[in-house]
Amino acid sequence: MEETIVERHAIEVDPRSNGGETVLITTKMIDDGENEPLLIQEISLMLYGNQATITLGGSSVMTPSFLRKMANELDLAIVKATAKLEANK
Repeated sequence: MEETIVERHAIEVDPRSNGGETVLITTKMIDDGENEPLLIQEISLMLYGNQATITLGGSSVMTPSFLRKMANELDLAIVKATAKLEANK
């Protein structure tokens, strides 16, 4: 069965990079006959002509709710680290 890509989304992790180093997260939304699309993600590291790609599918896909949770946890860790640095001054 040929997969039908309903939508494709790509985001560059650091668009300010110098062009030689890029991390790109691409999500393909595929019609698998269900009400919601099947998500397949690729994380690509491109470094001066070399490329490595990891493909995520199923439960390992980074969903919006997972990314929000990760961002919230990172915010808390940064607040803790900042407090420790200020306490050591």
